[in-house]
Amino acid sequence: MRVTSSGKIRRTAAEWRAICERFVQSRLRPKEFCQREAIALGTFKKWYPRYTESGAQPGAFVELVSPPVSREPWAVELELPNGARLRLRG
Repeated sequence: MRVTSSGKIRRTAAEWRAICERFVQSRLRPKEFCQREAIALGTFKKWYPRYTESGAQPGAFVELVSPPVSREPWAVELELPNGARLRLRG
C-alpha cells in the first residue's frame, strides 16, 4: 500500500485479494467491513467482483432454499375502523 501525494491510498492486486479474503472470512456486510477496515465502499465494490471472477470461491454467500409451498387453504379477514371487512381466501 502506498499513499500518493494527494493523500489517496493505492493498493496492489495482491493486497486487494487479501482484503477480499478477509471480507469473506469476516461474514460482515460490505458496508460494515469497509467501515471496520477504513476502506471506501465504492472502491471495495469495484475490486470484489474482480476477486470472485479470478476463481476465488466466496464463502460468505449461502444458498437460500425456499420452504415448500403449502397447499392448505388459507383465509385472512381484516376489519377496518369504519366497520368494513376485507376477506381474502386462497
